[in-house]
Amino acid sequence: MATFHLNNCLFTAALEATMRSKEYAFLSIAELGALLRAGELSCVELAEYFLNRIQQFNPKLQAFITVSSDRALTAAKQADALLSKDKDLGSLHGIPYAVKDNLATAGVRTTANSQSLQDWIPNEDAAAVARLHEAGAVLLGKLSMNEYGFGDYPLCRISSNPWNCATHTGGSSSGSACAVAARMAVFTLGTDGGGSIRIPASICGLAGLAPSPGHIDGSGALPPTMFDRTARRVGPFTRGVGDLIEVLTILSDIRVVQVDAKELRIGRLRAHEEEIGSQPDVANSLEQAVNVLANEVGCRFFDVEIPRFSLALANNWKFLAFDAAKRYAHAVDEQPSFYSPGFKNLIERGKKTSKQEMEEAEAFRAEFEAALQDVFRRVDVLVMPTWPDLVTPPGESRLWQGPDALFTAPFNLVPCPALSIPCGFSRYRTPVGVQFVASRNNDGIILALARAFEAHTDWHTRIPSGYTDALPESTSNKLRE
Repeated sequence: MATFHLNNCLFTAALEATMRSKEYAFLSIAELGALLRAGELSCVELAEYFLNRIQQFNPKLQAFITVSSDRALTAAKQADALLSKDKDLGSLHGIPYAVKDNLATAGVRTTANSQSLQDWIPNEDAAAVARLHEAGAVLLGKLSMNEYGFGDYPLCRISSNPWNCATHTGGSSSGSACAVAARMAVFTLGTDGGGSIRIPASICGLAGLAPSPGHIDGSGALPPTMFDRTARRVGPFTRGVGDLIEVLTILSDIRVVQVDAKELRIGRLRAHEEEIGSQPDVANSLEQAVNVLANEVGCRFFDVEIPRFSLALANNWKFLAFDAAKRYAHAVDEQPSFYSPGFKNLIERGKKTSKQEMEEAEAFRAEFEAALQDVFRRVDVLVMPTWPDLVTPPGESRLWQGPDALFTAPFNLVPCPALSIPCGFSRYRTPVGVQFVASRNNDGIILALARAFEAHTDWHTRIPSGYTDALPESTSNKLRE
């Protein structure tokens, strides 16, 4: 059973009527910022607007574990006071957001969706949250996830997919994707150790980035992020690349490079490595994306082969399990009832991993990174599916039998930035994503390519039916999928 906290957030009928006539949830960060700076909207009004949407939609979707309305309204009042004195903290000043519940938040409980932390209230913000606070962004609350990013859902169930509530949003950053897809937050943060940002972004029709390790400070995340070994990273979810760039401008030093897309060399895995022929929805959407990139954007495509690509997932899991056991085995052994079976299974797997197995995994990682470096000498970006399967409603058979993170985890094993953006829809009316990957510290190239792709498509503008009630009817009809 989810524990849902909404503190002292009261809305008058007049305010609700006013909010229903607006379309704030469907404006970009830049558009909202313009309204705030022009005095046509206050930061408090904007925070209340999104808190109202959370109150309306979260009982069905279960994106939020905790809603921090007190902190949100206090921060919004402070943001208004600064603007009244002509003090502008930047593009995120007054913008409401939310974070995965494994990022520490001062004064707001942080559970990692685990009974072991169900009452923990940190004294300090995680580094990324602190940076957003300094930039004037307004924290709405904490979002659903697998226990510690690996296990089950003891406190809050996996979020329902706003596109089809009979399906889920993927893991482990399930709530982070759901909240943006249903427009309960302008943007969110998640963490990614094997695809935990990119897979939910793909399933929910969002832009989701696992940046190069170190670009966003991961201090204060649970489990701790690692920049030298397994590259578990903090990254943003937004409805499109424009908003993603706005968030990254605050959180990191990433800049979108000025490139002529016609000059980009795009690598595509050979057919036997893509392994998507048995999933036609994904295959068809990928082909459409490739056609846009080739014919509309003007990119040049090359077939590439990455030796032993399909083995990267298993080796990434060895590092994740080994590290989790090293950090949490003692706590699990002392109080096993505090942890879910899924998390305990991961810990046992890590404890049983031998020194020789880890040495073999290290050797594989070195060989795999060398192979990727060779590929990136010949191409600038790799393009492939984000997730090779579909989320299926209850009673429907799974359509693809391979591992979920086949195309995402390899780029956690080695330090490559990877971005998922929407490129189509499945038979179940859920989005399908395409993934762009570049060599380390070339995040700007994949963002530039994604922005060029969005200029020729409208997938990123689609909104799930049932979440556009605040829009005027004429606008709502144009935006529905």
